[in-house]
Amino acid sequence: MTLISPWRALWPTPPMPDTLTFEAVAPFAARTWTMHAATSLLVLALAVAVARWTRVGLGGVGVAPAWTRDPEHRAHARRQWWAVFAWVLGSYCAATGILAISGAPLYPGQGEADPAAMGVVLLPISVSTAWIEEVITVALVMLLLRAARQPAAVAFLLVALAKIPYHLPQMGLPAVAVVVAALVCAWTYHRTGRITPVIAAHAAHNLLMVGVILASSGAVAAAH
Repeated sequence: MTLISPWRALWPTPPMPDTLTFEAVAPFAARTWTMHAATSLLVLALAVAVARWTRVGLGGVGVAPAWTRDPEHRAHARRQWWAVFAWVLGSYCAATGILAISGAPLYPGQGEADPAAMGVVLLPISVSTAWIEEVITVALVMLLLRAARQPAAVAFLLVALAKIPYHLPQMGLPAVAVVVAALVCAWTYHRTGRITPVIAAHAAHNLLMVGVILASSGAVAAAH
């Protein structure tokens, strides 16, 4: 709370947009996008610091490992990238399906803000959300535990535990459904050491969700 309070005092949270107008969307979007831009840079700095401390470099964190740039391994690297992408995307879609069945809100402001307006706000941060979450809760957690010589099972458990609080404020108790995606992310990262397809799959899932939000808002508007 002490870390968040100064930011809230400096830039209080505007009301969520209730209509798709510039006046309603701009204040909330500006604050949200600024926070994501700043957090993304902080996560990058953290990743660089951990990479240096563990002496693995960004390739060791999972950003284009050296072997993937070897001409002899490029075909395998591409197949592996898409395999990880498919596994992670499928796991996030499965988790979203469980959340939808439970009745949990699937995006910030669901039921409070205008869906189309929130879709506009969420669209640019679909990628930054994936970058922030996967680097912190998967790559850095597992890298630090590997450096501490902890077994993979411990790393998998902590990745799952790290992802639940990340979603708990928005979704409540049904956020435990993200354990499905958490375990798949941890497993694929453990097996391949690659974080970029994990981030890309999460971002693709987010973009699909924004598309659904915008499409549903259009259907509701047409019905009225």
